Amino acid sequence: MMKRNPDIFAELGILALVSRLRRLTETMTAEGQALYDGLGVAFKPRWFPAFYALSRCSPLAVGELARSLGMTHTAVAKLAGEMIRAGLVRIAPDTRRDRRRRHYSLTAEGRRMAVRLEPV
Repeated sequence: MMKRNPDIFAELGILALVSRLRRLTETMTAEGQALYDGLGVAFKPRWFPAFYALSRCSPLAVGELARSLGMTHTAVAKLAGEMIRAGLVRIAPDTRRDRRRRHYSLTAEGRRMAVRLEPV
């Protein structure tokens, strides 16, 4: 007979690890968003790794950024697209080697945001 209100995660133990990690990630992301919101900063926690990489070393080609983050080109392009729409990142062709190649870098607003987020 099943107990009332069982703790399925406790019952499953290690089998529920992925679900537990997903819950932890969701909680941490929500808390990170609350922190940015509390500071009045229009920034999303999922942008942080790419934004940080661009603040440290810019410009970066799509492939370079993808490798440094351990992400696919498609995922990086989607993430960068969000930051472009937010006015934090710009994309420009490689003027030195191959104009088909695109580089991401922070905009002036992105650089101001990096300074503002430094203490956080």
